[in-house]
Amino acid sequence: MKVDLCQATVIADPMPNNEYYTGGSQSATGPAFLGLGEKQDEAAGFLVPSTGDVLLGSFDLALWWRGGANELDVYLVAERQRTPTNGTEPYEPDDTAVVERWRLTNIPTQLAATGNVVHVESAVHPRITANTRNWVYISVPQDDSAVAWMSSQLGYDGPGWRAERNSVIGFEWKVFANAGPALRITALS
Repeated sequence: MKVDLCQATVIADPMPNNEYYTGGSQSATGPAFLGLGEKQDEAAGFLVPSTGDVLLGSFDLALWWRGGANELDVYLVAERQRTPTNGTEPYEPDDTAVVERWRLTNIPTQLAATGNVVHVESAVHPRITANTRNWVYISVPQDDSAVAWMSSQLGYDGPGWRAERNSVIGFEWKVFANAGPALRITALS
């Protein structure tokens, strides 16, 4: 399939018109950030429609650099099943199944209602399977850093999943079925 002949279609968008909730976020942090002593990663799940397999085109995240080195690792990963604990869901991001990875730099440093949407193009356009949940997760590569992932628009009632893992509680994913972070996925078909 020639990518330049494909049609782009948004398949997940809890931040229509680049609007997101500026009063809430979850942060990826390194253990030395503000002396907190914890490493934390954040993830958002999205469901590929049942209408057919697609190629990843791009995605947009609402981000805010909070401090330290202005770098962020972003991963597209598959999902794995697990035994639910403490009221979490029976699935989680599978970071042993990385589909594509990016290193972002120069993340916006000012919090603005529409100025912090960071656009990321896929370099390899991986095929993602219909009716499957995939995950985008963020992690800071430097110990003294933090990047906030802004929350999806208030009132968004579409499907959504959020996950976090924290070194203080064993660095295992805890998954929540809610709208979660502001993330737009554009597929090619």
